[in-house]
Amino acid sequence: MNKLLRSVGLLTAPIILMCGALAQADQFDKSTKVTVDQAIEISGTVLPAGTYIFRLADPNWDNQTVQIYNENRDHILATVLTIPEYRLEPTGKAVLDLGEAPAGKPVPVRAWFYPGENVGREFVNLK
Repeated sequence: MNKLLRSVGLLTAPIILMCGALAQADQFDKSTKVTVDQAIEISGTVLPAGTYIFRLADPNWDNQTVQIYNENRDHILATVLTIPEYRLEPTGKAVLDLGEAPAGKPVPVRAWFYPGENVGREFVNLK
């Protein structure tokens, strides 16, 4: 199993990565801070190990587009189209649903769930 998060545990298949969410004030745009210790791939964009911020691009108008920022939120690394993804039971932490990858390849991220919600965002792969 891939080691992915420095401070949070992994669950079993499909691999699920649980992450810490930012302050409640960011609930509006679902901002979530994610730290990974190896490369991940989201809809064709490869992100090296590091800390990233996932958020809805414009919650007032469109909750289908997710932006991924660097840790300082001063550079957008990816803007990704999504479709709704559902799960039966929400958790108290943010979750990244991960796919499998061959050794040495970035791990694909299938979906992102904000803490306490059972509707998340599945990343559309436009390859």
